[in-house]
Amino acid sequence: MAHILSNWQWSGDFTVASGLYFTPSILGGSVDIARGVSGSQRANVVPGQPISLPNPSALEWFNTAAFCVPGTSCVNPVGSAFGDAGRNTIEGPGSIILNMSINRSIPIKESRNLDLRFTANNVFNHVNFASINTAVNSLTFGEVTSVGNMRRITVQARFRF
Repeated sequence: MAHILSNWQWSGDFTVASGLYFTPSILGGSVDIARGVSGSQRANVVPGQPISLPNPSALEWFNTAAFCVPGTSCVNPVGSAFGDAGRNTIEGPGSIILNMSINRSIPIKESRNLDLRFTANNVFNHVNFASINTAVNSLTFGEVTSVGNMRRITVQARFRF
């Protein structure tokens, strides 16, 4: 039993990252697309509304009430076309990832070895949200739109002779 369980090598890495920042934008109509500005207009910030939430979820990552479409009666006078939201004002989701691998080289004869390697990415299968919808006039405004990679385990065997 000691022969089977000995001489294994372990390696791994642990990553904790803060989220990327996003800019609230406005989805444009066909006139905006023809001018080349679709999605580049900024939203308005509603005064007094915090942007971050104490307990964000996949359905509402940030306070969607903190932004509105320019030209509506929410902040600026009706008819104003430009929003006042700053660039990169919404903090996106962070990530936590643990990757590990174990490997062993087993001698078989004089110059022959069997190398075994087991690799696991995202060992605990932690859900890492990747992107959020920041288009104010979208039906899914404020929702998480994608996730990172889930757990992946690979096994490699190499016979050297």
